[in-house]
Amino acid sequence: MRMSILGFALGVWWLQRQGMLPEWPALAGLGGGILACAALAWAARRRWSGVSRIACFLGALLAGFAWAAAMGQLRLADHLPAQNEGRDIRVSGVVATLPQAYENGVRFEFEVERAEAAVPERLSLAWYRGWRAEEGDEWHAAPELHAGERWQLTVRLKRPHGNLNPHGFDY
Repeated sequence: MRMSILGFALGVWWLQRQGMLPEWPALAGLGGGILACAALAWAARRRWSGVSRIACFLGALLAGFAWAAAMGQLRLADHLPAQNEGRDIRVSGVVATLPQAYENGVRFEFEVERAEAAVPERLSLAWYRGWRAEEGDEWHAAPELHAGERWQLTVRLKRPHGNLNPHGFDY
């Protein structure tokens, strides 16, 4: 069992060392390799226990690689199409994180439930104060948001650019 866990972890690590993610057909081929390793491990379970252990290790290695690649492909598929950038899009969903107030408005994560156009499932939004806002001006101020609230918003989205990594170390 420990060798299988080690094999899975090494498979995930192996994917992280690759320059690009494998395409879906290659992942299907990995699935065939996993099945072959499982069949070999089952067939050799009594006569050749060493062969069975090696087959389990290799199957787990391939499974870790395939799992990490599939998660990466699914994450990359959830993006904002270029034709929807800069358009007004009506979305409805839930405020997913605690809003962070700052000088010009509020920043928060928004979990999309419904949208007029193709948008990612989770958005990082900023609600700015009006440009004429003054101290104590309720009309131009951003509303008070709370995590878990359900909102329907008209948003103008843009795709990520630059090398800023939210919540991570940046050089």
